[in-house]
Amino acid sequence: MVLTSCKQETIDRISSSASQHSTSWLRLHNKIAATLQNINPRWDSNRIFQETRKIVGACMQVVTYNEFLPALLGPFFNRLITPYAGYDRQMSTGTLNEFATAAFRLHGMVQELYPLLDSSFRQTGSVGVVEGIQNLNVIMESGLDLLYRGLISIPARAPQRITTSMTELIFKRQGDMASVNIQRGRDHGLAPYNHYRRLCKLRPIQSFDEWVEVSDPEARLQISQLYSSPDELDLYTGGILEDRAANSLVGPTFACIISEQFVRLREGDRHYWENPSSFTEQLTEQAALAQVTLSWIICSTADRMGRITHDSFSIDNGANAVQCSAIPHLDLNPWRE
Repeated sequence: MVLTSCKQETIDRISSSASQHSTSWLRLHNKIAATLQNINPRWDSNRIFQETRKIVGACMQVVTYNEFLPALLGPFFNRLITPYAGYDRQMSTGTLNEFATAAFRLHGMVQELYPLLDSSFRQTGSVGVVEGIQNLNVIMESGLDLLYRGLISIPARAPQRITTSMTELIFKRQGDMASVNIQRGRDHGLAPYNHYRRLCKLRPIQSFDEWVEVSDPEARLQISQLYSSPDELDLYTGGILEDRAANSLVGPTFACIISEQFVRLREGDRHYWENPSSFTEQLTEQAALAQVTLSWIICSTADRMGRITHDSFSIDNGANAVQCSAIPHLDLNPWRE
């Protein structure tokens, strides 16, 4: 979602959601490129581009593994994603079908409305998720700052229960997100829910009445009326019904699949930022990258952010906000030649 005065993109999903921050990553790329050009005037444009791309990719990895995944997985993170042990050339980095088609389709976390907060963290309005998808002008008029403050101020929807916006409004009469996700899993040939519980070393459920990961008796009753047997339960349906663990946003089955995918992406990537061969000045460049946080990226790329909490993945309505100057930043001096 690149905010400009003239929307030139023809694919709707490029500007698809009020909560996307593609614009921030684009601005970060340009800011890093400008700094590298300034401190290394002898570098040609290709060298600047390649180094910038490498740094931005590393920043994404730092935020993903240091902030996003711990917030998403909670206690499952340290249990299922062990410390980095180095590049494994035998590791496949392909996307798991069950990850892309079920476990990482986190539409149940989407709220109906997102508040817009001014620099004093007072609400000045709100934007509906469908409105943000279908009318980019809403975001262009409010700007990134108000939206980011609003996103940080409210939690993700938990447990995952898909809202009316996702089921009745987003596709209008063409279907709803929940049924599309279920049908997609069937189209892709995913095995039933119990199959993945076995793979994840979890006990397969024998009866919906004894499904210990689902504490809501009404949910168990309704699902028993839709599926004749636990062995026929779709992976997506079973996964979103599981109770989330404390300080987690997903249940054990989805946590297992998500963790497996991100372990593969990390260990099978020879350019992963912690790999000793990824950066020439290993210690200084990696130490600089380790300081990167989403809060710093927002501060660096928003219009006039001013203040923000240190951890943008924790709910905060301004009570813990500090000046952006107090947020650790990426020092590019290790890249100076």
